[in-house]
Amino acid sequence: MEYHDIQFLILNNKILNYDLLFIFSLNLIILWFIYSTFGKSYALDKPDNRKKHKQAVPQIGGLVFGTILLVQFISYKVLPAWYLIGLFCSISLGALDDKLNVSWKAKLIIQIILMAFIASSFFDNISQIVLYSYVIPFNKSLFTMIFSLWFLGIINAVNLIDGLDGLAAGIVIIFCSIALFFNNDIFFQVNVNILISLVVFLIFNQRPAKIFMGDAGSLFLGFHIATLPLLFFDLNLQNNNTLDMTPFLFLVSFLVADTIRVFITRIISGENPMNPDTIHFHHLVIKNSGSYLTTLIIIYFVNLLSSSFSVVSLYSTLNQSALLIHFSFIFIFILTPPAPTYVSFISKLIRPVYTWNKRMIDKNYSWPRTLLIIFLFLIFFFSIFTETDFNVLSIKLITSIFIIFLFILYNQKDKFALSAIQCFVTIFLIESSIGNQFNLITKLSSVLLFSSLVIFSIQRISGLSIKEFSSLDLLVLLLPLGSIILYSFGLIDDIWIFINLFVSWFSLHFIFKRVIINKRLNLFKSQ
Repeated sequence: MEYHDIQFLILNNKILNYDLLFIFSLNLIILWFIYSTFGKSYALDKPDNRKKHKQAVPQIGGLVFGTILLVQFISYKVLPAWYLIGLFCSISLGALDDKLNVSWKAKLIIQIILMAFIASSFFDNISQIVLYSYVIPFNKSLFTMIFSLWFLGIINAVNLIDGLDGLAAGIVIIFCSIALFFNNDIFFQVNVNILISLVVFLIFNQRPAKIFMGDAGSLFLGFHIATLPLLFFDLNLQNNNTLDMTPFLFLVSFLVADTIRVFITRIISGENPMNPDTIHFHHLVIKNSGSYLTTLIIIYFVNLLSSSFSVVSLYSTLNQSALLIHFSFIFIFILTPPAPTYVSFISKLIRPVYTWNKRMIDKNYSWPRTLLIIFLFLIFFFSIFTETDFNVLSIKLITSIFIIFLFILYNQKDKFALSAIQCFVTIFLIESSIGNQFNLITKLSSVLLFSSLVIFSIQRISGLSIKEFSSLDLLVLLLPLGSIILYSFGLIDDIWIFINLFVSWFSLHFIFKRVIINKRLNLFKSQ
């Protein structure tokens, strides 16, 4: 398969003229309006002994972003009917469960019917299935049996990991980000839209969360992830009737392994494998580490690592050794008791770093460091802005600015308004820089910002405290790591766009924390 980097795909999809910014702004204002109007009493998730939140939270997020995405996908008029029908059924089933608490048996029956419908749609289209370097002739019965396990396992796995703010959404953001490197225009567009919608959702889902995605969201996302191989196959006109499962097996390794481990543990214990409990990997990590952020960053990192190898497997054939190594890791994860072994070890390894970073210095928020970041960021911003070939009077850009201004006007006292600005400016800069050859000033200001932020973090300067990070902060922190992995394999030619993403996000984070959020800042107080 011919390789194309992410910039080529973005240009080929013509995601220019601030389409991403426009999609982000529309999602933001719609979700905020529905939450403000209807959400505070919709399908309230009340606290209990399994849940960390202290008050009832509406489960409206998934119903909103799922409906928005479904409308977008229908408007494309190119996505297969089975995919759109499956998304609609998943949202509907999830919404019913959020409101009426549908029994797991009824949900399973509906999912089996949906699975059979999708599997039968491919009986005449697939001639062989590829797994690593092995080619398996297609057989209807074998395909149906394997796909039923795959589909039911993954759609419910995403639903079951939706137990911490930002966990399920963050993992799917990682999956969708990796899927952008798969060489197909429509596949790219679908995943970038889901990515943007989930970024908007996470703005409202930061601790303390104002909304949850609910089963409408988790089943929607679970269906999307479960059917990614078939969607890519269906949209790829040069597949020669071959379904390549290797990249997607890497993508969902964690979900598969954690779900199988939990089911085996429940069955051995004589319990119903469909009942909720607290033995999922994220439950065990947060119990042992006592840290929400430690739990997120460990699980994000594991998924980012395995997902990055999915791109490697897409553009190169992996041999038998790779299969043995991959399956060995999955096997070890499933059979090894997590709590007394690697969960405890990982928690002990990370805890000193987290504790060390908690003891921030520069308590008086002295002005020189803050002004330095502001000065460098302004140079960085305008160097990209002046090099951008765009229409100043673009309707989409003007509309996006108006929407974000309206949003901030009505939410100026809420913390998530700053996150919205942070997302808006970062998306604006990234979209403005697409297709550009970054000039010396842009690169120099970016490097200086990166160096300053790293040094300030090592010095434990307030404004970069890990304990104040959100799930979005952790994702932006880790995604460039994925780009470095792909760059090391020669799958990315230019990583400047990822470096710019990092410096834009954390420069704004630093500025907002020191200038706006903390009222004690005194710009005229010397060190």
